[in-house]
Amino acid sequence: MLTASVFFPLSGVAVHGLGSGGWDIALLSRALFGLPFAIFIFLSGPKAECHWNSFAILLRSTSAVIFLAMLYFILEFYSPGESFTLASMRPLWVAGLSMAFGLGSVRFIFWPLSLIGIVGIALMEGSRISAGLGFVMLVLIIGFLGGLSTLAIDYCRGQSASFMTLHLTMTMLIIAVVSVVINGHVEDIPVLMQSKRDLFLYSVAGLGGTVYQIFSVLTVKRVGSIAGSVIALMSALFAWMLGHLIWNVPSNALSVLGILLALSSCVYMVLGGSLTRKTS
Repeated sequence: MLTASVFFPLSGVAVHGLGSGGWDIALLSRALFGLPFAIFIFLSGPKAECHWNSFAILLRSTSAVIFLAMLYFILEFYSPGESFTLASMRPLWVAGLSMAFGLGSVRFIFWPLSLIGIVGIALMEGSRISAGLGFVMLVLIIGFLGGLSTLAIDYCRGQSASFMTLHLTMTMLIIAVVSVVINGHVEDIPVLMQSKRDLFLYSVAGLGGTVYQIFSVLTVKRVGSIAGSVIALMSALFAWMLGHLIWNVPSNALSVLGILLALSSCVYMVLGGSLTRKTS
């Protein structure tokens, strides 16, 4: 869980560092640089079931790619800490969807703990995020897509983390290529790839994102989608820390309070046994 929580925001920091190169170019680079690594991990691992066209794997890959596309889009305008704050409501969505489909359940204390964590993260970034209608819609859509992609892992029984990562990366490549062509950004690819700095950031985004996918799937398969969704809260924490270190994002009393609230919430949910899971 900790590994996934670190590499997810690391990939986001790399995308943010690329500036206004375009979310579709960032998504394409994420797929291109991550695909060789995903193939290597898949081929070097033990043989497992590969259901390329099953509804669960298609739902998981498609919703995850759309989630990432939206995240890369807002990373052009918001800092990594602010962007991952938008995705921090994933635990609530996963828990709600899990209970609705009868896949999992949580003790009552999960809800206030999740809210405490989200409030803490909002305090960390609240002074820099405008809470307009567009912001609210982004929170709802990104949270839903992130929750759906996490929940779908529970339905991919018998399929390895390496295969699911490879399937997602190939789905991402297809969607990214189509998006680049539709948006007329094909000619921008060679220009963006000329800079050594950009190549480095693209490779960090691709490799970091692939490592995140593998470990996030392993986490969900081990502890369940509800407990695994805590990665969203922890990722927001690490994104804020990385932003503070790299771009010297200012901190104040509220942000420190937010860190303490978010950390205490995550630690209790992970170590305190506040999450339970049942499978159908």
